[in-house]
Amino acid sequence: MKNEYFISIYLDTRRLLKSGKYPVRLRVFTSAPRIQRLYPTPYAFTQKEFDSIWVASKPRAEHKEARMLLSALEAKAEAQAKKINPFTFEQFEKQFSRKANQATQVAYHYQKRIEELTKNGSLGTASSYEMSMKSLAQFTDLKRSGRFSRLTFKEITAEWLRDYEKHMTTEGRSLTTVSIYLRALRTLFNDAIAAKDIDPEFYPFGKRKYQVPAPKNTKKALTSSQLKALMEATPANEEQAKARDFWFFSYACNGMNIKDIALLKWKDMEDGKLTFYRAKTMQTTKGKLTPVVVYLNDFAKNHQEIQQQARRPQDFVFPIGGESESVGSVP
Repeated sequence: MKNEYFISIYLDTRRLLKSGKYPVRLRVFTSAPRIQRLYPTPYAFTQKEFDSIWVASKPRAEHKEARMLLSALEAKAEAQAKKINPFTFEQFEKQFSRKANQATQVAYHYQKRIEELTKNGSLGTASSYEMSMKSLAQFTDLKRSGRFSRLTFKEITAEWLRDYEKHMTTEGRSLTTVSIYLRALRTLFNDAIAAKDIDPEFYPFGKRKYQVPAPKNTKKALTSSQLKALMEATPANEEQAKARDFWFFSYACNGMNIKDIALLKWKDMEDGKLTFYRAKTMQTTKGKLTPVVVYLNDFAKNHQEIQQQARRPQDFVFPIGGESESVGSVP
């Protein structure tokens, strides 16, 4: 069932400003659940002025312009709320707070996604989006001097994307890099369409349009002699020794991601095995999370930190996990 919302202009008489006027708020109310939120506006009036401008059926001549400004503000809020189905305050605030032209600007969507990923602790993915944005900005500057900040989704066509791919490969960049950067852009396109910021007809990806390269990586395994040489190598310092130890721990645990290793807690280790959830999937597949089970061999069991005696369930196994769970620990 679609949530009902009601939008109105409201004079907040709870707080008198130094000017002797009250601030005007945009009031948004939902009946199920019953929630009311007030959003600031640049306007302030006395009670008498507000009654003449907004409450009266016909404002006085000197108040007509103010009436038009408030009407435009209310109409903008209604238009933004109408796009959100089902209505949520989070989506409304995100769309209403931006400027009118930002809805279709590629740079704006990149910045918002990077901020969101950073806030959620997905720093690696945020970095990937940032590199994608910088690459597209450099290409755009070559085509149109300094215009990336104003580049819109509508301007990115299949031909534009093919030109970008040609530019990247000519500069010596691999198709894998092109794929990573353009998959980020494709996600932003999909999000903008879902938010009704742009029409689906402007989507440049897919069959008979532009297809993101999907090169197959050739996996190369280390030989036994290479592994032995790495194991017997003498580290130049403590940092190299620790890096080697963690690499081999990852190797012994079926290629376990270093972030997952950093977030391991003693409660994840029981009966000679590790059971954990991949941090990479926590934000995208919460509805169907599947635990990963890794059985520890003798090498993994003999790792320095695992031999420590202090083993409180909530403590990190390795000191690189830090003292706080704010780094993105999983339940």
